Amino acid sequence: MAAPTAAELAPPIYKLEDQPTGEPWPWCYVPEACEILGKSPITLQRWRTDEYGPPSSKNGNRVVYRRSDLYDWMLGRTD
Repeated sequence: MAAPTAAELAPPIYKLEDQPTGEPWPWCYVPEACEILGKSPITLQRWRTDEYGPPSSKNGNRVVYRRSDLYDWMLGRTD
């Protein structure tokens, strides 16, 4: 059986202004990213410092991850 693609794993992505009511926000904060990846906040912080891991952005002073980037990164890992 073939592994699922990122598109199959990730929820649909919408622009915030086009976001339908009840749909998940395409971004998540560090605690949710930790749950998705199965890693600790310290590990994600170290990855950001070392420029490793899934891409992240800032929402004000808080770190956010695009859910689709988390799934893409997980599928692309080879270790």
